[in-house]
Amino acid sequence: MMKFFLLVLACLISRNLTAQTTYYLSSKGNDNNDGKTVETTWRTIKSVEPGCTYLLKRGDTFHFNLWPIKNPEKKPIKIAAYGKGNKPVIDLYKRIVKGAWIQHAANIWKVNLKDTLNYTGYMSPKDTNVGFLKVNGKIKGNKLKQLDELRMPWDFFSDETYLYVFSEADPGATNMIDVVTNRVIIILSDGMTLSNLTLKGTGAHAIQGSNASDIKLLNLDISEIGGSFLPRYKAGTTRYGNGIELGSGATNCLIEYCNVSEVYDVAFTMQSIGQNVVFDNVIFRNNKADRNEQSFEFWTLGPSSKFVNCSFINNYCSNAGFGWSHEVRPDKKAAVHILNYYNAYSTNDITISNNTFVRGKTGYIYINPNADAARMFKSYNNKIFLNKLVPIRTNDSTYKLNNTDQFRKHFGLEKGSVFKMLKN
Repeated sequence: MMKFFLLVLACLISRNLTAQTTYYLSSKGNDNNDGKTVETTWRTIKSVEPGCTYLLKRGDTFHFNLWPIKNPEKKPIKIAAYGKGNKPVIDLYKRIVKGAWIQHAANIWKVNLKDTLNYTGYMSPKDTNVGFLKVNGKIKGNKLKQLDELRMPWDFFSDETYLYVFSEADPGATNMIDVVTNRVIIILSDGMTLSNLTLKGTGAHAIQGSNASDIKLLNLDISEIGGSFLPRYKAGTTRYGNGIELGSGATNCLIEYCNVSEVYDVAFTMQSIGQNVVFDNVIFRNNKADRNEQSFEFWTLGPSSKFVNCSFINNYCSNAGFGWSHEVRPDKKAAVHILNYYNAYSTNDITISNNTFVRGKTGYIYINPNADAARMFKSYNNKIFLNKLVPIRTNDSTYKLNNTDQFRKHFGLEKGSVFKMLKN
């Protein structure tokens, strides 16, 4: 009898340890609460735990970012919404308070981003690599590499401590100024599901995964992303920022019903510089991308790497190259919907089909000049709308809307796709 009792007790303890705990958050919460009821909410998530669900109150705005954790058993980790109203917002904006700006020189004002008394919102002082400014609701993105380059209103430069802005008078006296720095909003952990959230306001990526697996990104709104310098790349003078980036491989990932807009680089991307990297069963489906520099990107530099059973299907992509970043970026020649910078891989099982692509500033697609047609991805049954003078393949006047058959024959792409000319 005692053995039976001990066995039952062990089962109950084991069940309790593996049971999924739900935590609630609100903008008026307190991280000293237990977070287990809507009356005892947290205000931030310090770190996620395997097997737990985190529910953010609809209509509220939160200012925190998440780092990945180890989850070898891939226990579900869910971050979603509760209550009624608009999706909860996670943003990393620093709102500069009045009186924080100091005149540095004639027409040059500065604010100390290491001093958290100078702003509200996202309070981390750890990074000062500014991506863009948001002034009275409008993005100002002209980031310069040197302080002495500031010439025009809202030109800006940042160093390890200060943000400098060109302005004839105190820029904060009559303006509401939000600042973003180089912090990814959410870095994915294995087994993670994100749903019904709004992510916005960072100089880095909104969502990033590194060799992530068992991921679901559902019904997310992502906007106002990127513009910081990419650390350690080309002396840290190349700007970057993607909506959803899966890097260094990914397995069993679904991205569906997400809306991504106003991103410095690309809305959705799979990319890797490593060897023997595999992207397996990664599906982008029923999403919308608007006013990003590019809509969908994929590449690897490792010839032994591969894409297996990956697809981009039933998505609606519009206005590539018409967002905030185009005019302030040095590279303006790849404002396209499909971007394939490199194609060094052993297998390219990617299907792009049944999508609608409307208006690309420099073209519909960028294909690496050294692309191997025998290992080309599959793209078919799409609807592609371009302006009259815009080529199908960016920087290549050979292929325009009046000779789509030649494009299909040369690359083996877009069988069954419809190309149409926009009226304006």
